[in-house]
Parts: sequence; C-alpha cells; structure tokens
Amino acid sequence: MKVVCPNCEKSYSINTNLFLDKEHNIKCISCKHQWTEIFIDKLSVENNPSLEEPSAIQKVPLTNAQVLKILREEAEFDKKIMKSSRHNKKQTQKKNDVIDLKQLNKPEEINFLNILSNKEFWLGFCLSAVLVLLLFGIYTYGELLGDIFPQLSDHLLKYLNFVDSIRIKIDLTKNDLIDAIGRSFKF
Repeated sequence: MKVVCPNCEKSYSINTNLFLDKEHNIKCISCKHQWTEIFIDKLSVENNPSLEEPSAIQKVPLTNAQVLKILREEAEFDKKIMKSSRHNKKQTQKKNDVIDLKQLNKPEEINFLNILSNKEFWLGFCLSAVLVLLLFGIYTYGELLGDIFPQLSDHLLKYLNFVDSIRIKIDLTKNDLIDAIGRSFKF
C-alpha cells in the first residue's frame, strides 16, 4: 500500500499486512512530519462496501495537544529560517528602524578564511595581479614596444624614466637604512 505524507507529499510503499486495523503513528523520513493512519484489509473492504477504498487514507482528527505540538514545531522552524536568512543576506537599515546599541559596539569579526571565500576579494586580487604583470611587462619590453609602436615611444619613455626614478629612490633609501643600522650597532 502507498502511504503519502500530508506535509511534503512524499509517498512510501508499506506492507500493510503487518499493521491491519490498527491506528499507527507514522513519521516521514524526508520532512520528519508525524501523522496517524489506520490501515484497512483489502478483503474486508471487498466484503463490506461501506468501507472506503483499500488505498484510502483514514484521517483521524488531531487532539489539542497534537495541534499545539505542530504549532510549536512550525514556530521553531520559522525562527531557524529567520535566523539563517539574517546571516545570509545583507540587511539595509531604514531610517525608522531601532538601532541596537550592543551591535554597534561589537567589532565585526574579520577571519582570514572569510576573506578568502569572498568573491570581491578574489576579483580585486586577480585584477591587481594582472595590472602588476602588465606594468612589469611594459617596463621589461618598453624599448621593444617603442620600436613597434613609434607613436607610443614618448609615453613609454616617460613611464620607463618614472619607474627608474622610483628604483633609484628605493636603492638610496635602502643604503641609508643599512648605514643607519650599521651605525647603531657599530658594525
């Protein structure tokens, strides 16, 4: 016999010979919903036309305690859904919303794994890496590019001179820093 969950409508095949003419509590494997069913023998249905069809589900009215239990489960489920949706979505605060002072004082946790899982981080990182490689390639092959594209030779020369001046400043600063450390430790 097929049994259908009234909550999620998942169907199950059950050997009803084991459960005949008794009230049974059934729990759906998918949605964990519980309900009560009475299984009817096919032969007794054929002999007594007043009984329903053999595959029909007999619905038993719920008691007040069962209704309260179901309502509590639904309320708990709704709380879990609301809690998870708050964490997954960025909420924009309206002007009329009440501001929670406890939330204002809490610093946002920045975790290395959260940063690595952020798509915006990877987009920015990849664009920066491509830009650095492009600028390095232009610096390395600047003279060759100037020969290939003569209209860009003035701009390429300015870029090469600019990068060379930065390299010279870094070298001078490095030498001054090494001298200062050597004087402080008297090498």
